Amino acid sequence: RPVCGSDEGSAHGALVVDPPFALAKSFTWRTLRIEPLVLLAPAHLAHEDHTTLLAREPFIRYDRRTWGGDLAERYLQQKRIRPQERFELDSPDGIRALVARGLGVALVPNCFRPETTPSNVTLITLPRNRLARRLGLIWPTHSVYGRLFSEMSERFGTK
Repeated sequence: RPVCGSDEGSAHGALVVDPPFALAKSFTWRTLRIEPLVLLAPAHLAHEDHTTLLAREPFIRYDRRTWGGDLAERYLQQKRIRPQERFELDSPDGIRALVARGLGVALVPNCFRPETTPSNVTLITLPRNRLARRLGLIWPTHSVYGRLFSEMSERFGTK
């Protein structure tokens, strides 16, 4: 969705997930937030090994057609884990709700505010994992609003 539009209907900038392809040099990208891939599991399983959980428990897959779902698929392939798939959804919030009901485990980018995660769900950090979804601001490099977007990204971006 455009941050702001012009009279001609073109976007001046956008807040988006970093695409898994190189951007044209005519655009500027600034990362605002990094969301590492995490394992969502019912809280009573919090102390179990993450690879065991992924192989043993029913798996709620983040839609592999999404960029975040592709991260989860890459992680499974890298670790050679073949989960027992139960559902496939394109909503991390929906996936978290299913995990909260004890219907399985899931790999998703950590896009949750801590206070919104139910007490019966645990987020397990994946050791030695570098896969993460990045959210950021993109705008045409020569935009008249370039300085504004640059200042916004410095103020609200990753530290």
